[in-house]
Amino acid sequence: MTMCRLADFNSRWLADEHLMAGTDMSDKACKAYSVDLSAYFDGELEGDELARLEAHLDDCDACRGSLDRFTQLRSALNSMAKPPRRRGSILDELQAKLKVEAGGKPRAS
Repeated sequence: MTMCRLADFNSRWLADEHLMAGTDMSDKACKAYSVDLSAYFDGELEGDELARLEAHLDDCDACRGSLDRFTQLRSALNSMAKPPRRRGSILDELQAKLKVEAGGKPRAS
């Protein structure tokens, strides 16, 4: 997802959080933090950016709610069953062929 599309998605998500919290999103800080929330959630903010966002989160229920929803979404996605890996998949076959071409022995599947 491009940064512009991410900002738009996060901004809409945050607007919904403000509606649910019964607050107004006219605060430009909330709009400015829409991309930073994602970076914060992923552990990518440092220094002054981190301190500013954490100070904002202390005062903004809607932004905290958005962060909570990120956590819930990640948890739900992580709990989904991963599809089983098929034996003899195309990837296995290609890896075995490449290994043989490189002078190694093929791996038994």
